[in-house]
Amino acid sequence: MDEDALNALLDEARTSNAQHNITGLLLYVEGHFAQVIEGNADDITQLSENIKRDDRHRNFSVKLVQEQED
Repeated sequence: MDEDALNALLDEARTSNAQHNITGLLLYVEGHFAQVIEGNADDITQLSENIKRDDRHRNFSVKLVQEQED
């Protein structure tokens, strides 16, 4: 992925995530992404489904961590 494509993807993700109150961190190293996503469980589930359907992704996996109540 070249720099222009990476910036376009980042702009698209920022816009979509802001609309769904999703925050997090996206890392890109040597052709691989790692992402931490925070937000409402239903919104995160929908985002995960969207990512799975995107042909640019391979070896996609999800680790869910729910916040514990005190």
